[in-house]
Amino acid sequence: MTHRLLLRIGIEHGYEYRGGEGAGQDRSTVLQLTPRPETLTALAGHRLVLRSRPDGVEVVAPVDANDLDRCFIALAPDLTLRFDLQGPAAELAAYSDLSGLRALTAPCFTNDGSTKAQLTLSEGQQALARGALATVEISGLADGWLAAPPNFVVALAAREVRWIYYYVGEADENLAIIDRDPDRAKAPLTFAVEVADANGDRVAASLAERFPDRARMRLVSEQALPCRRQPRRYLALEGSRVITSELPNPGLDKQSTVDIDGQAHESLYHVVIT
Repeated sequence: MTHRLLLRIGIEHGYEYRGGEGAGQDRSTVLQLTPRPETLTALAGHRLVLRSRPDGVEVVAPVDANDLDRCFIALAPDLTLRFDLQGPAAELAAYSDLSGLRALTAPCFTNDGSTKAQLTLSEGQQALARGALATVEISGLADGWLAAPPNFVVALAAREVRWIYYYVGEADENLAIIDRDPDRAKAPLTFAVEVADANGDRVAASLAERFPDRARMRLVSEQALPCRRQPRRYLALEGSRVITSELPNPGLDKQSTVDIDGQAHESLYHVVIT
């Protein structure tokens, strides 16, 4: 029997963004979609086949031998497919903006019966399954989807925080972070250079205890930056000489809340000691 693709659901996450344009630039392979029991029953009843993909799932349908644009078993008008969006909660919290999900009692990504790619996050009608981040709900399935199968997208945003690089070494009045990434030439990342004041900054306080006789500075990103798995290249720490030609991304385990201009800001940090 001939089968044709009916729909795909992919998961995208800003943390996985690799730069450039086009599909596949921010696919998530950490999150997964698990079908609800009633969905498995509905799929079996329509002889629909659920296939796993690295970034989600796809559904294929057997088609009428005399009409390849028609499912072999007619799709019920009220057919709805529900999946649980699951993943390592602690890991995701470190680099994800989950505020939209946490604002809802039963967060649900839904197509509202349409073929629009981006699924809408709204309050679901069913309780959230234990351990799930959200429900994903697809309705309005139709034979017409066989000709142009929709590619639905569950999109999660990356957490945005200040990046801070602490410098411990010789005093250098020319200390700065220089962004030489050609892709950011029109909008380079900029960092304010400040004395690493221990007040309102536990990392600076710790460095003051360890290195009381050395210059201690902090270089703070002017804007909150989205967390990225891929390194942000060509950020150089320079003064009267090149100290580090390419700074690493701050580690996700290096989290702190610091006082910047009288306000508390979440941050990720990295320490450079020379």
